Amino acid sequence: MAFRYYKRIKLGKGFGLNVSKSGIRPSYRSKRGSISSRGFTLRTGIPGLNYRKNFSKSSGCVLALVIMISLILSFSFLACTSNDEEPDCGTYNGHELFIGPQGGCYYINSNDNQVYVDRSNCNC
Repeated sequence: MAFRYYKRIKLGKGFGLNVSKSGIRPSYRSKRGSISSRGFTLRTGIPGLNYRKNFSKSSGCVLALVIMISLILSFSFLACTSNDEEPDCGTYNGHELFIGPQGGCYYINSNDNQVYVDRSNCNC
């Protein structure tokens, strides 16, 4: 039985250094996966099911690393910019109306609070 030493030093915003017996390697982790100079892992959203790919020395690691970092960053950006609100449903006293998750009609006031109005005011 072999012993394995592994330590991750967090640098912030998903970046870190992986320290092991074979050396120190930089890596990036996000909700969608991780990437390092050795390979990448993609999370599927199903607990315990991941896809892992190791880079070989002749596979163009730099190109694959750049592609994977750009994919992970784009997925992270898309996850941060998703909008849960419904499209425009009309106006009420100069405010844009939205449909809530349970079907209520509301607008956002100047204090960023949801103010619910009668459902008949919504046109969607």
